[in-house]
Amino acid sequence: MKILITGSEGFVGKNLKFFLNQKKIYFSIFNKSTNKRDLKKLILYSDIIIHLAGQNKGGNKKVFYNNN
Repeated sequence: MKILITGSEGFVGKNLKFFLNQKKIYFSIFNKSTNKRDLKKLILYSDIIIHLAGQNKGGNKKVFYNNN
């Protein structure tokens, strides 16, 4: 089973990575620092995608809506 995690640097993502490492389950990550050109390859290679990326705070409602 190959898992892709987006938002892997947030609170839930970091804890999920820790859990999967403990269970020796292979996973890939995609976050802000990952090259966007690699996303298609990561998606095609994955059996499961766990999407945790998103903006949790925002002063501007339009920007917050567009980012999420």
